Amino acid sequence: MASSTLKIPCELCEQPVLVNHFVLNTPKGDKLFCCEGCKSIYQLLNPDQLTSAHQPQEGDPLNES
Repeated sequence: MASSTLKIPCELCEQPVLVNHFVLNTPKGDKLFCCEGCKSIYQLLNPDQLTSAHQPQEGDPLNES
């Protein structure tokens, strides 16, 4: 008997998500990604979808302009 595995597509590239390490919590629910690259690009393209835990804070060295 063949087992059927539900393959969840990456939120960005739609490739199958094979591991559950790349999850982003958003106001609209958890988003799953196939890799850290897709997760990072999604964050850059969708800053309005980030929760306060993912928003750059004032004084953050990565938030300097």
